[in-house]
Amino acid sequence: MKILFAGSEAVPFASSGGLGDVLGSLPISLKQAMGEGNDVRVVMPMYSQIKTKFKESLKHIKDITVTLSWRQQFCGIWSIVREGVTYYFIDNEYYFKRGSMYGNFDDGERFAFFSKAIIEMLPVIDYFPDVLHANDWQ
Repeated sequence: MKILFAGSEAVPFASSGGLGDVLGSLPISLKQAMGEGNDVRVVMPMYSQIKTKFKESLKHIKDITVTLSWRQQFCGIWSIVREGVTYYFIDNEYYFKRGSMYGNFDDGERFAFFSKAIIEMLPVIDYFPDVLHANDWQ
């Protein structure tokens, strides 16, 4: 089974609370419980709050353009594997290089972009999940 967790934060990369704890531990536990034949992955924004040691370990997958209303937005796709789970990061400095992860005037637009970027990322990474888990969604 292929499961993609889509969320706005995950420990140890960037977190402000419970959602980050869940997306940092549940996918790993699920992967271990389900066994090697199952493919569990996570996608989140590439915030400026992500620790440097992780940013330096990320693998660049590809850059694409995501259309959001009238805007054409850059979208970098990066990844890292942690305890058998692949984590993807959606890079866009306009939306995610900020002093805080939440509480910005344009959060609706930021997470609409993130949502659309996830869908457009799937053919690029050649991954089409059986389950798309979107917990605590904006």
